[in-house]
This record gives sequence, structure tokens and C-alpha cells, in this order.
Amino acid sequence: RQLQQLGHHPQIPALSAYFSENNQLYLIQQYIEGETLDQILQKQGVWTEQQVKELLISLLPVLKFIHQQKVIHRDLKPDNIIRRGNGEYVLIDFGVAKDLS
Repeated sequence: RQLQQLGHHPQIPALSAYFSENNQLYLIQQYIEGETLDQILQKQGVWTEQQVKELLISLLPVLKFIHQQKVIHRDLKPDNIIRRGNGEYVLIDFGVAKDLS
């Protein structure tokens, strides 16, 4: 429900469908090609201040957007951030997100 509520944002995978089977919820989402921030950090090591600033400049607008929709992600970590080939960061895994409405 939260992903549908968020609507469309270029830094959130689009939700195509969802269904429940045997008490399990399944989501069908847009595939995001790229590397997780965790994978990038394992390869590159410690980031410079400039790299951290670029990450924050990219992610803060999408966080502001989801908060304006009264949703909190609740699981921000390097595994849940993917960098696309064009350098854009995408926020994934809203599985434990909380709806504040």
C-alpha cells in the first residue's frame, strides 16, 4: 500500500503488482540495474567528503518526497540504496516502511 501511495518517483522502484499467497506477500517491482552502496563501498573503501555530499544531495529529495507522503522508510542502509549507471541513487526495500497517516 505504501508503494502505491507514493506514486511515481524516479528514485523509487515502480510497483507493478502485489499479491498474497500462503500468508506471504509478494511484490512485483521495477528492476533497478546498478550496484548497491554496500557493494560500492566494499570496492572503493572510505569515501571522500565530496562523495558523501553527492550521495546526500541525491537522496535527500527522495526522502523529503516520501516524508511528504507521510511514509517513513525505516531501513536506510547501504544495501537499500542502488546507484544506477548514470550515477543516480535509488531507494529500495520499503518492506518495513511505516505509514504515518
